[in-house]
Amino acid sequence: MKRRIKRRRTHRSHALWRWLFACVTALFILSPMLFLELDDSSPDPQTGKALDAMVISLPPRPPEDAAPELATVYDWLSIADPTIFILPDVNMGFARFRAMPKHEFRTALPSNVQEPEAPTMPELHATPLPIRESSLGLLLTERWPSDTALTIAPLPQWQPPSGIFWRDLRGRMVIDPPIIQPDFIGQAIKDHGPPQQLTLLEIEQTPLLPMPRAVIRQSCGNAKLDELLLNAVRDYFQRRPFTPATVGPRRARKLLLEVDWRLPAARS
Repeated sequence: MKRRIKRRRTHRSHALWRWLFACVTALFILSPMLFLELDDSSPDPQTGKALDAMVISLPPRPPEDAAPELATVYDWLSIADPTIFILPDVNMGFARFRAMPKHEFRTALPSNVQEPEAPTMPELHATPLPIRESSLGLLLTERWPSDTALTIAPLPQWQPPSGIFWRDLRGRMVIDPPIIQPDFIGQAIKDHGPPQQLTLLEIEQTPLLPMPRAVIRQSCGNAKLDELLLNAVRDYFQRRPFTPATVGPRRARKLLLEVDWRLPAARS
């Protein structure tokens, strides 16, 4: 029990010393503030200007050439606002160093000096110009050199194409068509006359035939030429290798070709 009481007293004494040490430390830190003097620089309610210190012991402002140092002091006293250097002030700002116009005083002209009169323009009369109204063709004829010779080469005589032309209904030419012997064509024209129109040939490929079937849908007017055309198509397909036909769901494919007979004997 005695030990507990003793501990409490010791703890209270330590707390008291700590509190006293904190108070002394705070007083030591705040002691410089007690020696400061507060100056109220608020503007005067009557004049509206701050109560700045004024120097009244300086002599009157001398000319700048007489005492430049004293004039500089007066200039510093005139500077109350630092923005005077960045605002367009005539006396102390940058406008002080602008180029001022120089005024030159001249004597007035005497009253007996006669002023010059305005010049009068001479009267100009209309003069007709020697312009000849001629057409452009007449001017070119008069000015064109008489010894000019213009030679134009004659155009080559147009030769119509000749032969047998194979094409489909869209106008696309067959690259490797069947060939008919010219002797047979000449004999057929000699016997039955020249062709009168195009031959419309239908080529049908079916899965049941070993080779495509060729049918004349429109004759050219010469039965012998149509027969020679069918024989040439058959010979063409016989020389080409083909795959044996098999029965299946494939459909027959048809191709319509136009055979244009441009033969020399057929031209009138």
